[in-house]
Amino acid sequence: MQGIEIAADEVARDLFLRYQRQLHLPEWGVPQQQKLSQTRVLLIGMGGLGCPVSLYLCAAGVGTLGLMDDDLVSLSNLQRQVLYTPEEVGLPKVHAAKQRLSGFNPEVTLLAIEAALDVHNALEYISRFDIVVDCSDNLAVRYLINDTCQALKKPWVYGSVYRFEGQVACFLPEPGCYRCIYPEQAAADVVPSCAEAGVLGTVPALIAQLQATEVLRWVGEWGPGLSQHLLLADLKTFDFHKLQRPIDKACLACGAGATLNFSRHTPHDSRAPLMSCEAYAIQAIQTLDVREQTERQAGYLPGKHFPLDALLLLSQKNLLQVLNPRVPLLVYCQKGLRSAQAVAYLQSQGFSQVFSLQGGYERWKSYQALQHRNASQ
Repeated sequence: MQGIEIAADEVARDLFLRYQRQLHLPEWGVPQQQKLSQTRVLLIGMGGLGCPVSLYLCAAGVGTLGLMDDDLVSLSNLQRQVLYTPEEVGLPKVHAAKQRLSGFNPEVTLLAIEAALDVHNALEYISRFDIVVDCSDNLAVRYLINDTCQALKKPWVYGSVYRFEGQVACFLPEPGCYRCIYPEQAAADVVPSCAEAGVLGTVPALIAQLQATEVLRWVGEWGPGLSQHLLLADLKTFDFHKLQRPIDKACLACGAGATLNFSRHTPHDSRAPLMSCEAYAIQAIQTLDVREQTERQAGYLPGKHFPLDALLLLSQKNLLQVLNPRVPLLVYCQKGLRSAQAVAYLQSQGFSQVFSLQGGYERWKSYQALQHRNASQ
């Protein structure tokens, strides 16, 4: 019995030594640390934001960390997604992240969820956690997070990056949500992803640290933080602005009489017919690259090339001169957003057998790397 008591004392001492720097803060004591150890946090997206957020929350001693993503590690991720190594290219991000994080803090329970958040699983997954952190780089997912969290009375931390800029906010289950700022979702081609617009690698690192801090602030209850404001950061000029957030009394998500309506959200798989990398690898099919010429420096598939803007200017007659409508056509871009728009245009011009490459060229490169690794083992 005495040996058990000594062992328990040693565990308590080790935990105190691990967290003593934050335990010395007047705003953060043993009660806050205990509360954090019982808190369940869901990270949606394990990319440039999700990687550093998970590192800092894991180090701080969060109880359970859900890692949700359906993407694979690609070589282009390594510039900013600090959990992954070249040896993990082609592997699912959530499993690579769980493996790495497990060595940082054995006290944290890590849950790898290899799935994309959609209208079919949003209620199921978000209801299991106390707070959600949006690291998704996807507008449709962000609106889905907002509406679901409002319906379930769950707080969530928003973060986004674009080139040298970033935004952060914490939305509580009360009036004043993400839809109050941006009532309607912009088209995917209006707001390009990091893959299309580019991003400085240190920008998501800074925004992620602010997101992780907002989670800790919410647990510690030491002030409003960004629960009433939107923080805008520009790392090119080092300008930071904290804006008061509006409250829309007629908001569809948090206004009077608001209800969760999934019909407002378009499922990912309904935007364009998709073809997986596995399916493309085993069949002969014509391809169309709608990326810019500079993006092709990283590689391309055999086939035609028309940047999206140029493709949309081609008449049906011109399209029929360069593409065969009787042969299945696979359209691809970097991540799959522009190719979906190209597919919709081609369908309107009479192309019935046209598909978008799921995950874009980045997913194809990751698939190739994984196949090569498996063949060499």
